[in-house]
Amino acid sequence: MISASDKAVQKLQQELLNTCFKQGIGFRIFANANKSSRAAFSMKLGRHQEGDTVIDLSGIKVFLDPSSAVKFMGYRIDYHDDPDGGFSLKTMQEAGIRGVENARAAGLGGKGDNRNRAC
Repeated sequence: MISASDKAVQKLQQELLNTCFKQGIGFRIFANANKSSRAAFSMKLGRHQEGDTVIDLSGIKVFLDPSSAVKFMGYRIDYHDDPDGGFSLKTMQEAGIRGVENARAAGLGGKGDNRNRAC
């Protein structure tokens, strides 16, 4: 068995992320079929595909297929550390951001069902 110091683990994580970013890997967010009014979504690592909307979040690429881009327009990605937490999508209003200009500038936000996330 091999072990690693906290510093080594941090460096390994940093190297892995840098390699992924250099190879064009980002997060793909896509809408799931959902009968409720909530916007269910999944999230996984992936590459840009033709027709995708590409959003750059401080160097992290997020890819949305055309139908997901329309469905999640005006939504914001959030993360919660609580026991039931994880990633979520919230509308700008739910996230406390006002105004269409702010919604467009922020990129994403809506309620997401993070139990279906693939990351």
